[in-house]
Amino acid sequence: MPPKLRAYIGWLMPVFAILIGLLVGAVLIAVSGVNPVTAYAKTFSTFFSSAFKIGDIFVYAIPLMIIGAGLALSFKANFWNIGAEGQLWMGGLFATLVALYIHTSTPVYYILMICAGFIGGVLWGLIPVVLKAKWGTNEVLTTMLMCPIAVLLVDTLLTGPLKDPVFLFNQTKLIPEAAWLPTVIPGTRISAAIFIAIISVVLVYVILNRTTLGYQIKSVGYSTRAAGFAGINVSRILVLTMIISSGLSGIAGMTLLAGLHHRLLRGFSPGGTVLGFWGYGYMAIAVALLAKNRPLATIATATLFGFLESSGYLMDAVAGVSRYIMIFVEAIVLLSAAWLYKIR
Repeated sequence: MPPKLRAYIGWLMPVFAILIGLLVGAVLIAVSGVNPVTAYAKTFSTFFSSAFKIGDIFVYAIPLMIIGAGLALSFKANFWNIGAEGQLWMGGLFATLVALYIHTSTPVYYILMICAGFIGGVLWGLIPVVLKAKWGTNEVLTTMLMCPIAVLLVDTLLTGPLKDPVFLFNQTKLIPEAAWLPTVIPGTRISAAIFIAIISVVLVYVILNRTTLGYQIKSVGYSTRAAGFAGINVSRILVLTMIISSGLSGIAGMTLLAGLHHRLLRGFSPGGTVLGFWGYGYMAIAVALLAKNRPLATIATATLFGFLESSGYLMDAVAGVSRYIMIFVEAIVLLSAAWLYKIR
């Protein structure tokens, strides 16, 4: 196959994957007793009827970009960080504590909350990587099990010390308005968090492709034994990689707090009521894998999943179709993309 044709087909693979996912979704919608043509028509006509609804694509994509870029970095090192969801919740918790209990000016709030979010994510991510570096513990198991622990810990705080006494819901008080990230596009919910997301993606790209650390990360990912023989401290590289990866997940939690919810609550991340499974942290795994662990490509794949997520909520509202069908569609899109790339 000519290289140019191969490249064009490569770019079209996500489109084919989306079409396959939507077709499978149509079958499930029909089985649920709803006309899929009517459901899709209502959803997409409503979706593209206002800038607010279109903007929600990027509202959902922002945390996915940040986490996806961090996961792409850890996956390059062959460290399978499946615990980004827990790291996101801890980053959101730490940023909330700063916003609620420190009174300062807007620029200082932003700096302190970003640092707090980063530290919260790192503290939750260091436990699995230290276990891996010292005793060879399987990181898939440890990182994944840290997620429900984080969600249950936060939920415990939301029912007790951090609960807003005015409401019955599990949530904190609103953080001060000085700590809110400003809306950058009028008529939408897109906040300045989008700049944090783009900076995070570019930073990971630079680290991975323009620094010695990036070269060492890729070397460890190719072969830990060969990297060790070459004089690379594998344990150190894994720890540094996880610091960046989990820290970015924590920053994603900060952006959700300051740019969207303005409080920590049970629905902080989609799926939070089921111990964090299929929240932003889990969706970002699909974002990174579909981007083939290329940081810049996570912008496109995060936008794709942002579209699927926002249209899922909208379909539930306007067509009466459960949004869990769209979650299934997201999984089919990922599997289809992997299958199509394999065929190519």
